[in-house]
Amino acid sequence: MRCPSRPRSHVLAAACWLTATALCSSVGCDPRGQQSAARGLSVQSAFAASHVEPIFTPGQDVRLLLVLLKLRKDTEQTDRAIVDALAQLRWFTHVILTVPSWQEVPEASEHELVRRAAAALREQGIGLVWGRWLWVAWPEGVKDAPTSESHFEADFYSEAIRRVRRESASLGAVGTFLDAEPYGQSAQKPTMKFTELTESDRVRIHHAVSQAVAEAGPVDLIYPTSSMRPSHFGWPLADLGVLRCDSKTYYVRAPQYRLPVVRPPPGYEHRLDLWGVNVGLAATGSTDRRSQPLTVGELLALDLHDIRRQYPGCRGLWVYMDYSIMADVLRNWPN
Repeated sequence: MRCPSRPRSHVLAAACWLTATALCSSVGCDPRGQQSAARGLSVQSAFAASHVEPIFTPGQDVRLLLVLLKLRKDTEQTDRAIVDALAQLRWFTHVILTVPSWQEVPEASEHELVRRAAAALREQGIGLVWGRWLWVAWPEGVKDAPTSESHFEADFYSEAIRRVRRESASLGAVGTFLDAEPYGQSAQKPTMKFTELTESDRVRIHHAVSQAVAEAGPVDLIYPTSSMRPSHFGWPLADLGVLRCDSKTYYVRAPQYRLPVVRPPPGYEHRLDLWGVNVGLAATGSTDRRSQPLTVGELLALDLHDIRRQYPGCRGLWVYMDYSIMADVLRNWPN
């Protein structure tokens, strides 16, 4: 089955996905997963090729900054400092502006700081990608946070996709993002982050994700997407997005660009669409740099052309900074 090279809507893309799945089920598929209906890789790749252009100009060296606004009373000062720093942003082509799914911030896209940040990026010609934490979280220390099995429910994923897309449209954003890491006292943390996924649980999550994407279409960017462990939850959740924000590259430095060993489970692939970089302040005195954030200077020394020679599918860099230092790092960015 071939989908059109440029589907005109998420509805058409979803129809392609469903048809390909049915066709693969009827004729049989490669058991290693290369053409598996359960994975849907060929259709996802076709959708990705058609859907990237509205976000990234073909051939563009993409440089994304992940910005978190917590939008709580006790973090307001830090949030405001970050938004002020975004008003004079340098070097980056896009910003992923993301917010937690706190219970007390149901309409975060309407928040005054979010609107200010979006306006500042628009004035500078910087592409805004709107994102949310996938999982509802409670701040650390809240007692009796509920448990949940929503990670097995297709309706949960499809509603999360539709919600972030509605909010994205209201902000005039060029794309959408979901952060699927369980944070705070998320109900998913005990079952997904602190335990190894069994094969049966991975299959259940995969089926829920596949159904949701068939119904609602994927978001543009998804994180996390890979791991050194085949039992990691990022593998089945990766298909929620068209492009994958990788974190196994966080501490990789020029000029070697040597990645740690990544072990996908059977039928899955490690696709490096966006090269993640963890940026911090000046390096500590430790001699082991394999788990140290890069300095801004080391980030600027990364050469996308060299990276693409080894990883041709890489579209650009996405940069993570700890929330507590972001405003300082951006204010002191070199000219």
